[in-house]
Amino acid sequence: MAAALIGKTDVGVKEFGRDVEVAENPTAKLMYYLDSICYVLNIEKTESNIRKLRDYKNYRRLSNDEVDQLILLCVLFSPDVLLGKCIFPDEEMCGMDMNKFYELSAVSHRFLVTEEIVVGGQTRRVQKILFFRDIWLECFYLEPIKQYQSKIEGIAASLREGRVARQRPQPRAIAATPSRTTQTPVRPQRQQSASRPSASQPAKKDDSSCVII
Repeated sequence: MAAALIGKTDVGVKEFGRDVEVAENPTAKLMYYLDSICYVLNIEKTESNIRKLRDYKNYRRLSNDEVDQLILLCVLFSPDVLLGKCIFPDEEMCGMDMNKFYELSAVSHRFLVTEEIVVGGQTRRVQKILFFRDIWLECFYLEPIKQYQSKIEGIAASLREGRVARQRPQPRAIAATPSRTTQTPVRPQRQQSASRPSASQPAKKDDSSCVII
């Protein structure tokens, strides 16, 4: 796996960011966290509806299903998965801010940064490096995700039930073998006109089927 090194003393380090205002709402905070991770990783091309889910200023527009999708993505891209790879707790690199982004344009022996990481079975390319203070992580991930703990457990239960349902063998339809019927020959009755008696029609097979579960 390719890797780059980055440090605060390197001339080539380029930092960037902007001041933002996030509503005191757990959904808005998680949307901001996801928005920050979208700057770090190239996930827009693989995750549907990602632009709406990271638009934290319009958090009220999310439906219940979209909130569930947001939570799943935040769990998928949780800090413990990314820590030490593309996000780092470092107050010095943050300066006076709660968090700060840096370009992958410098070389140093301070931080080992992987240029590609595997998350959710997919390879993600690291675009930026995020440094943060502990208070940033507490405010925008740890605290709001706790408020959705019961919801997370419900989502996990639903996923487990769906997985079990997909793994359960489907019932097979087995055609019942029709019983053999013995035909009693019918004697032709004497009729006025001399005609050849027609052959008796064989019994039709029963095409009904039974389902074994």
